[in-house]
Amino acid sequence: MKFRYIATLCVGILVFLILGNSLLKGNSRLSNGNSKTSEINVQKVKWDLGVGKDSQEVKIYAKSMSIAQREKIKFYISSDHLSTYKIIEPVYKGNNRFAFKYPFKKTSTYYISAYLNEQTIGTKIFQDDKEVDLELYPTSILTMKQPKYHVTLLFNSLQTKKNNVLTFDFNQFKSHHPRLKNHQIYVVSEDGSFFKSLTSTSKKTKLKYELTFPKEGMYVLFYEFELNNKKENFQYIIDVKDKVN
Repeated sequence: MKFRYIATLCVGILVFLILGNSLLKGNSRLSNGNSKTSEINVQKVKWDLGVGKDSQEVKIYAKSMSIAQREKIKFYISSDHLSTYKIIEPVYKGNNRFAFKYPFKKTSTYYISAYLNEQTIGTKIFQDDKEVDLELYPTSILTMKQPKYHVTLLFNSLQTKKNNVLTFDFNQFKSHHPRLKNHQIYVVSEDGSFFKSLTSTSKKTKLKYELTFPKEGMYVLFYEFELNNKKENFQYIIDVKDKVN
């Protein structure tokens, strides 16, 4: 009886230790800041936008959407001039509906995209009947000399429907101990039909991103990051052309 009691007690302690270790591992995974929210299985997106409206509304039709996914959905908005942009965190209205405020003007075309981390949920060209007189040219000097740092964009020939690698090389820092973090790129085609968000938590000074372009044309890259806990940004315009055999 004494042996059986000791054996049962040992088994109980072993089970307790295993469960405790499992819970600790589970908690460490949840607290990992580098983990990303899973993608949403989107069926369609309904855009209810208008000039002069107090609130714009977007409904995302999906098979399922968790609270964590809903909380990380954002909207990118820029006019057809592609000189500036705005990132908006919408208000959740229930039933997969999201609302935000933006002062759309009658005379402009707007490029709007809903996204979750690096997943593009939907893209809308609002007021596409307006005449667009924009003509973009690729950035001729790929080394930008900013007051606090220099950055160089490196790439091979950019082609459509292929995995292109874009390398951003940061150097010539004004600070002796530069700390880089929270990198974010917004990629937009010149006609607004394509949008892609790219992120990186790397603290290195040379970062590589992979990107597939759907068609030829000009693409604007809006890049923002933090340098020594201060926000910095710059932009490039690149030309994507397939090789002619």
